[in-house]
Amino acid sequence: MTVGAAGTAIRYQAGTATLLPSTVPTSTTLLAVQMVSPTEGYAVGGNEHDRTGAIAQWDGTTWHQVVSTPFGPLRSLAITGPGSRWAGGASRKASRVHTRSTPGVASAIAMT
Repeated sequence: MTVGAAGTAIRYQAGTATLLPSTVPTSTTLLAVQMVSPTEGYAVGGNEHDRTGAIAQWDGTTWHQVVSTPFGPLRSLAITGPGSRWAGGASRKASRVHTRSTPGVASAIAMT
């Protein structure tokens, strides 16, 4: 899986590249991705112009932007265990992503 400009995500499988469905705004550049399983993954990025960050979640079918932060683009992502997902950016802020058991529902809190 790779991510990039305009909220795009591409999956490489068996030598074929497939552009995946996404509801992430085209103004968002995704900079890092980490998959938990074939039906769960996270990507982070944002918009340099308006200094916003974004967290997107893969549900096995489509990428959805689940969080927008005022901290500037998020550049790194770490999933360290069940329920422990962290994103960081240039503003020295970190966002911890909490997912619930309800599919497609997520929230984040900012921590300094």
